[in-house]
Amino acid sequence: MAIKGVPELMLDSGKCIALCNTLQGYRFGLALVALTALMVWKLPPWLVVLGSGAAAWLLGVTF
Repeated sequence: MAIKGVPELMLDSGKCIALCNTLQGYRFGLALVALTALMVWKLPPWLVVLGSGAAAWLLGVTF
């Protein structure tokens, strides 16, 4: 069983689960900040998309 971008060693050693759980936290945090930016701070959607993309790129998060 192979997952694109995840080496087989990580799948065999169980490290993939820890890595995936960590990334889920980053994804949730980015989504929460984006929702806050839209609803509370009333930023334009294009700016939120650019900011979320830049933050995900800096953190190395893939969706």
